[in-house]
Amino acid sequence: MNSLVALPANSVKNIPKMNNGSSGANSGSSWNTPLLWFCGFLLIAIILFSFYYREFMSAMNNITDQINLWLTGTGAPPEKKQEDIPVAPPIPPQDETTKEHTGMSGIVEKILPPAKEVFTISKNNYSYYDAAPLCKALGAELATYEQVKDAWQKGADWCNYGWVKGQMAVYPTQKSTYEELQQGPAEQKGACGNPGVNGGYFDNPELKYGVTCIGKKPSQSQHDANAIMAGSTRPLTQSGLEFDKKVQQFKEEADSMGILPFNKEHWGS
Repeated sequence: MNSLVALPANSVKNIPKMNNGSSGANSGSSWNTPLLWFCGFLLIAIILFSFYYREFMSAMNNITDQINLWLTGTGAPPEKKQEDIPVAPPIPPQDETTKEHTGMSGIVEKILPPAKEVFTISKNNYSYYDAAPLCKALGAELATYEQVKDAWQKGADWCNYGWVKGQMAVYPTQKSTYEELQQGPAEQKGACGNPGVNGGYFDNPELKYGVTCIGKKPSQSQHDANAIMAGSTRPLTQSGLEFDKKVQQFKEEADSMGILPFNKEHWGS
């Protein structure tokens, strides 16, 4: 006959119980680890795709074109190779400097417009009705008498009639020019009037004179430079031209003319 072994009353309490919490944690960690790896790989893939988006799209387009070409015989036109694209010749350093300087000058002129200056057109081919359009064509406007006077006070000296506003034709003469003319023949002494602003109002607007403008003065042309070198900016009569020729001739002969001393002991007084 079998006999049952009596267990102590507190033996049931000593049987260890299963920890459901640790089991759930282990089960959760087994799911979280693959999810974290997947999210990491997905993030890396998105970053790489954003960096190489153009290359990826270009490759996809090429694949699509190849499939279309294989299936239908048509596809996108082939891209030009880099070596087939014409390349502009390099700009020489001096041209780059000039271009940069020109660009900077244009910017400065837009911010600070160039100072206006009184200037005159020397050819006596224009009526008063031509004066304003001519100045406009040069990017300037017809000057006034007062503006010519201000220019004279700053040293303007050109001895040539020029139309100004108010149907006047005037020109400035400096004292030095006037005094120089007084040393020439009699008919030449009044060729440039008196020191100051000469001229005034003319009844006939069809008279042919030069034109005096105010604005940004045009750059000096070779013709203007040659005229200055030849000293032909001042009108001269025939006798005045002959007088100037003699002056030039005597200047060339000055070293061989022979000048006597003041006395036997002194060269000068």
